[in-house]
Amino acid sequence: TTVTPEDPAFRSTRFFLFFNKVARQVAEVRPDLLIMQFAYLHLAVPPKVKIERNVVLKFCPFPRDMHQSVVDGPSNRVWRVRTDDWLANTPNLYWREYYFCANQFFPRPICDTAALDLRYILSRGVRKVFTESPAWGGDCEKICTEYSLRRPFSEFFTMNGVEIWTTGKLAWDPHLDPAALRADFLRRTFGPAAKPVAEFYRLIHEGWNADSRPVSYCDDPYLMTLRYVVEKGNAAKCATCLSDAVKLADNPDRRKWIERMQQTFGAWVSEAKGRGTGAFEVPFNVDGKGEWAKFPTLMPVRGRRGKDDSGSNFRICSDGKAFKVGVEVFKHGVPVVDCEPGAGGFLRGDKAELFFGTADGSVYQFVFDSAGRKVEARGPGAGWTGDWKVSAARTADGWKAVAEIPFASLGFAPNVNPRIRFLPVLSLKTRYAQGVRNFSWKAAMPHRLADWGELNVAFAP
Repeated sequence: TTVTPEDPAFRSTRFFLFFNKVARQVAEVRPDLLIMQFAYLHLAVPPKVKIERNVVLKFCPFPRDMHQSVVDGPSNRVWRVRTDDWLANTPNLYWREYYFCANQFFPRPICDTAALDLRYILSRGVRKVFTESPAWGGDCEKICTEYSLRRPFSEFFTMNGVEIWTTGKLAWDPHLDPAALRADFLRRTFGPAAKPVAEFYRLIHEGWNADSRPVSYCDDPYLMTLRYVVEKGNAAKCATCLSDAVKLADNPDRRKWIERMQQTFGAWVSEAKGRGTGAFEVPFNVDGKGEWAKFPTLMPVRGRRGKDDSGSNFRICSDGKAFKVGVEVFKHGVPVVDCEPGAGGFLRGDKAELFFGTADGSVYQFVFDSAGRKVEARGPGAGWTGDWKVSAARTADGWKAVAEIPFASLGFAPNVNPRIRFLPVLSLKTRYAQGVRNFSWKAAMPHRLADWGELNVAFAP
């Protein structure tokens, strides 16, 4: 069998041909050992080679739309097919998911999806399930603030204890009813205040279920509040539910928990109303000295205990033939060791990525570093070649750059359709990370084009 690079199974087949050799050598020395390997990202595609019997695969259906199960969700059909193909290849499959993380920042009814997933894989013989979950304290608190979430990490359990507990119960028995489990948790946790708290969650779940847009496990909490609460007209109703619950709380612990929910929900709604839809105008600017559109929100990088470590601003304009995207990064107190010798003192590890998505679903990616060096450019199809320029300069407390992306390199014609999806991403070295941290506008993800911002490009006068 010949597998060409264009085949989706090319990389996984190449990898597992090698890994099978390792597994066979291990089996000769230690036949009692099992080897665990991820089946994730490009390895999530089942290879065209049988997996050795001493290998256990930790299969992760990612990225997926968590609005739908892998069983009957139309947008997740590829994951149903891959699940079945993996199980036809090897019985040693371990299901790895993000059910806990999916509720780290907003109380979505993920358990309704998880129950369908788990029932299906149980019927197919899968016996082990793992869901990644945020841990507590130390590095986790640090990571939370570095990702510019600007909220105490304890919100995970404050807002989503019901879903966390329900997920755990479903892992033992997926045939249990998520709605009944939630009701049991709320009754035992909030006592006489359970009814208004349950109504609070019902309104949020109602907004979630009424929205057909695909969702990821790590969607931005403020954008979700905008979509599922504010735009559905339920912000005031939800706030009233929590106010009623506080009045009904019959002991200080229950009252304190609900008051924390009030505080968190109020902050979410306040922030959400300032987010808007993410669409804004790109001004016409022929020489780069005229008007630029600043992005609606700053992308801050937060340090220990919420203290500002650095931040960034993006701005954009067009000259009628190309986009000009400016980025400015501020890095306060960056040690000399983080500067790159021989490259003008530019910051080691820092880079920016610009993603464009056109109406036909094509995605274009341009990557450059803090020294203005082109790192990578990708477009649809093997024959795509992008024409673009970038310049950069070191500043007193960071760096700045301007990238020029011709419309022709994007297959973009604003006179035909002036709207285009756009996502800027930064990978920055911080004082509190071993490697780099990624920060994106609105916390969107590169593979989820529907969550990116939308640019409306002005015509040339």
